[in-house]
Amino acid sequence: MAEELHDVKLQVGLLQQEVEGRGRQIDALLSKLDTTTDRIVELTVEIKSLNSRQEEHRKADDEIRSELKLLHTRIGTVHDEIGNSERRVVVQINNVEERLRSVEQWKSKLMGMTTLVAGAIGAIAASIISWMSK
Repeated sequence: MAEELHDVKLQVGLLQQEVEGRGRQIDALLSKLDTTTDRIVELTVEIKSLNSRQEEHRKADDEIRSELKLLHTRIGTVHDEIGNSERRVVVQINNVEERLRSVEQWKSKLMGMTTLVAGAIGAIAASIISWMSK
């Protein structure tokens, strides 16, 4: 029986060493788990921060897009107004050109009539001079 007691004590001692070894392993795992938990919390905070920044960027991007749409609309309106102004200017230029042509035609007709009148006066004066010189 002494031998059995010795075997039991030996087995108890071995089990005690194994339990202590397992306890250290569990302590190491719990320490790693605490470290991992802390890192997960830090990452969660960073993710929330990134999400809020991303939301801010999205809002700013939406504002810029709406301002660009408004600017694009205004540019289109200005372009249309420039086109309308250009058409009005072309019409006015055509009117001025037409008036200038009519003035030039009138001037040409006046020059022609003046030449005819001067020729007629010259012919009459020549016939009067020749009639007087006879």
